[in-house]
Amino acid sequence: MTKRGNTKYQLLLRNSKKYKNIKFRRNRKVIYKGKLFFLQYESTNKKNIQKAVKVLKIRGIQAAHIKLLRRSQKKSQYIISYDKPKDETWFKALDYSIAQSKLRFETHILDSDYESNYLDFLTGAELNSDSYEGKIMFRASSLTEKNENNKFSDSELELDETYINRTIGDGQITIGKQLFSWGVFDEFSNFDRVNIKNLKRFIFDSGEDYRRPITAIRYEHYLSDWKVDFFFNFGNETGKILSEDSIWFGVDREEGLIRGGDTSIIDPNLIKFVSIHQNDNIENGHGLRLSHSGAGDFSITYLRAYADLPILKFSNKLKSEINSNSISPSGLNSGVELLFVNEDVFGLDYVRTIGEQLYKLEFSYIPNSLVVSKELDLIEVQKGRFSVGGDIELNLFSTTIVWQLIHEKTMSSDQLFLNDTLTQSIIHTSSRFNADKLETGVRFVFNNNDNSSYLSPYLNYEINDSNTLGGSYNHFNGESDSFYGYHKNESFMALNYSYIF
Repeated sequence: MTKRGNTKYQLLLRNSKKYKNIKFRRNRKVIYKGKLFFLQYESTNKKNIQKAVKVLKIRGIQAAHIKLLRRSQKKSQYIISYDKPKDETWFKALDYSIAQSKLRFETHILDSDYESNYLDFLTGAELNSDSYEGKIMFRASSLTEKNENNKFSDSELELDETYINRTIGDGQITIGKQLFSWGVFDEFSNFDRVNIKNLKRFIFDSGEDYRRPITAIRYEHYLSDWKVDFFFNFGNETGKILSEDSIWFGVDREEGLIRGGDTSIIDPNLIKFVSIHQNDNIENGHGLRLSHSGAGDFSITYLRAYADLPILKFSNKLKSEINSNSISPSGLNSGVELLFVNEDVFGLDYVRTIGEQLYKLEFSYIPNSLVVSKELDLIEVQKGRFSVGGDIELNLFSTTIVWQLIHEKTMSSDQLFLNDTLTQSIIHTSSRFNADKLETGVRFVFNNNDNSSYLSPYLNYEINDSNTLGGSYNHFNGESDSFYGYHKNESFMALNYSYIF
């Protein structure tokens, strides 16, 4: 709905407890179909509605009214309609405000064999004018780990999301370090490759806590029910390297194991002494996504980007010596390289709500994936991956059940170092009590290939809109050379605290 000199918009507030894993949660504003703005807050209480109105007034916009759109299972949606004057000026004086900031702390307890402390602080400022919107964020983090074999300590102070955004007609362009995600699954999506993942936190973090921004230019264009989304990643990012002392490194020198690797191929003594080389430089990447919103949301995606985990590349010298059964110190020193490789990913996804249930489908195809053969050569193969899942909402205790089944097949005539088939099952339950302040749930991942699993029951209590205190138990199960059983000696309890302001 438009009129001369003004454009009619809507602002939608959603209770982010229900949508806590939604891909764009961290964006303060998102244009949808050119006419819809989303503001995400921790809860849709009166205080946050007032914050939303204040955001509009900063931009010179007066809210016309606030309307309760829907209330179901204590999860509300509000609409604020307002008029925004049209202004094609490319620059006006900037207003700024402190961005939503977050402090997180986690410590592990009741395990004398493993100690860990994690501190993460994210803060910054938001910049606004009638023509532009921007953000500058800083992140400070510290992680210490200690088990019976190793001690690991790491601290970082880095620039996080820092970008400028400009609306142009029915589209918007964003330049700088930005965080966004593709795919319909909140975790374990083959299209969720446009971010850097914080591997130091591996299985413990998810969503916005796990992802890190990339330096890119992104353009989104809206036309009726269609959206075209394009990005170009400038590369040269960091953040993927793991210290060999970290328990999540993937190579256990004490036992001579590689996570998920075939122990019949490589002598464990070789793993104990071989040199491992890493390189975190990332090449340019890009992607194009075409989406349509109707009875369901359908998207076609192409991207060139990195997988979350690296592959092993054996040096020619070491590979030759392994095959000839005559390994020398120089061969061990030439070692193996942990290599992140760009891959072309093609695919489609579909999501639809039927009643109170959400159903998701995702298919991806990689024509040129590199894998390690049993002869320790890197060979180019084709991979196909199919995922099905959804969100089930129950009236009982405001319960949500998120489930996903993954089947990935590597098409190759060679025998591979890792399994040529990956099948995983994921389930995450969440229930709320005491006016939604108390949340209890279970996160479970099962790897069908090697019968290993990860189980984490947890309990969180929301003291108020800003403070949350929680606890969890993290249990790994499986044989010592399996994917999750690799860490079964590091099962532990954890206490966590977060403060949002």
